[in-house]
Amino acid sequence: MKMLVSNIPPLIFGTWILRITNDVNVDSGLNFIKINEEPIIKLKTVKQEGVFGIKKSRTAIIENIKHVSKNSYNFTLNYSKKNTYSYSFLGIEIPEFKSKSVSYNKITDLSVTMFDKTLLITDNDLCFYYIFDLTIGNIKYPNVETTLNTFLFTQLISILISIIITKIL
Repeated sequence: MKMLVSNIPPLIFGTWILRITNDVNVDSGLNFIKINEEPIIKLKTVKQEGVFGIKKSRTAIIENIKHVSKNSYNFTLNYSKKNTYSYSFLGIEIPEFKSKSVSYNKITDLSVTMFDKTLLITDNDLCFYYIFDLTIGNIKYPNVETTLNTFLFTQLISILISIIITKIL
């Protein structure tokens, strides 16, 4: 297995939630990125489509990282695939299952500047900007009212109580 060597600055590791952008191509919903030690970035969008909660995940490799100034870097994102998952049905969390996977190749040159717990990312080829805020902990997906286990347990208790009441009456 090929080991990827990363020179990503540790200050930008973490989960970052999109606060604002001028890119009209960004899906509505909760948009966030995950940056870890390996030079792979996951761009995720979580939203409700009808009765299903949908998560779209795009994977890109971070390449050509160049240190520009104290907290500024230029780099290239090389997108490789896009996956779509379902994560909830009628507000009940279900195990994620992949409903669609598309391989594609797109390269984007970006600049990133870090201000305390905020990332300003600008597209070097287009006039788009993206402002992300650092978040701590796991992101709770929207439109999930209850987990599948809680739902099943509640229904089981309800059925048992109904049987007991029927036997008593």
